Amino acid sequence: MTPTPATPAVPAQNNAAVEPLGQARVSFDYTHLGREGADFFAAMVTRDLILAVPALRRVLVP
Repeated sequence: MTPTPATPAVPAQNNAAVEPLGQARVSFDYTHLGREGADFFAAMVTRDLILAVPALRRVLVP
């Protein structure tokens, strides 16, 4: 069996260098949710947590 060559490591992107803090983005950021999407996902996570850990029901707002 012939050994496979190691793949070179890809350096991590330094986001601070790419987008310095305090500078506004020129385009809309579609990675974040608006109010309606946030409410939807919060309800979904709450429901799933109650199913996974029923003891949390009393401390979660359904």
